[in-house]
Amino acid sequence: MLNEIQNKYEQFSDSIILKFEYFTRGASKEIIVTIDCMNKLNDYKYETIKLSFNDVISFRFIENENEASVSINEALLIKENGVLTFDFFPLRLGASTLKENKDSDLIIRCKDVSYVKIERVSL
Repeated sequence: MLNEIQNKYEQFSDSIILKFEYFTRGASKEIIVTIDCMNKLNDYKYETIKLSFNDVISFRFIENENEASVSINEALLIKENGVLTFDFFPLRLGASTLKENKDSDLIIRCKDVSYVKIERVSL
């Protein structure tokens, strides 16, 4: 699923987070992020999707006054040792290299991710 998301939405450049939801069900944790983003396979037209992060290991979401932690320039999406990491505020090293930012305003680590396209929300 990670490859499919990367293939369609690349690094979520010029995206905006519309909604952030957190759920616990016993020991299981889930985060749903609704995001307005461009689809590379559809001529970079914007569409709204819900990303479902399942079996969440950890997350960090910081929203400071007068700062936009919901406006995404680019995101780092990686899988290492069975853990998916979505860092929506990674560090940029050089022209094309992204690195995980330990102080990221929004980072989610989980074991599984899925998405569904929903009706686009007008901004």
